[in-house]
Amino acid sequence: MSGVEHVLPSPRSFGALGESDSLRLHVSESFCEIPNPAKRDERGEMSDRTTFRNPPKLGRDGQRSPTRKSPRHEFVYDRKTILLHWYTAFLVSALWILGQTIDDFPAGSWRVDARSVHVFLGVTLAIVLAIRIMWRNRGVGALRPDRAGRLDHLAAIGHWSLYAIAIIAVVLGATNALVRGDSIFNLFSLPDLAHGDRDLRKLVGSLHGWVANALVILVVGHALLALFHHYVLRDSVMGRMLPGARRASEPAWRE
Repeated sequence: MSGVEHVLPSPRSFGALGESDSLRLHVSESFCEIPNPAKRDERGEMSDRTTFRNPPKLGRDGQRSPTRKSPRHEFVYDRKTILLHWYTAFLVSALWILGQTIDDFPAGSWRVDARSVHVFLGVTLAIVLAIRIMWRNRGVGALRPDRAGRLDHLAAIGHWSLYAIAIIAVVLGATNALVRGDSIFNLFSLPDLAHGDRDLRKLVGSLHGWVANALVILVVGHALLALFHHYVLRDSVMGRMLPGARRASEPAWRE
């Protein structure tokens, strides 16, 4: 038969073969055969092979060990990291869309409410980012402690760049609201730190918009890379962050 032939160093565990006999294991994809002089083939002649549908696994010193399942742990992120990731993605998307459309709302209470929601979501994003960074620094939500390759280092740089740009965008957003002295749902007004300086308001608003656009570009690039891993490289990178992913504490079994 076709297959890879291996010589086992010790035949003692396979039965009545002499010390000087040569024991060879023929391995194929579906079964393996070992010499057995006590078995006859279909023509009545002595056969030197015994077939095992489940090939034995070899243990120490060539001894046969029972075939059994062994655990294989597939890395996925913990539930809190996954939730924080998708909360961040939702907040960044909602803030950018709302920021692009605020001036399209009718002047008056509608625009005040839209800007107030924008401020509220910005504060929420700041809280989520703070929790996410603390969770990651504790090691519980670390992205991968075993990554050491060049591409892994580039991926880590990309993640920290997202954090940095998001933090800058939040800080500039808070500064923009303060230099404008925005009214929050017509309930109270933030202090006007610009004291009516329109040039300062315009500068801070422009900086906030540029950084927000840069953040969205990075987020889109991040998403495209995840899709590239999933559909081109066909690895598990994207699946690790999906809400239904199996936790790392739940082993996946293989033969």
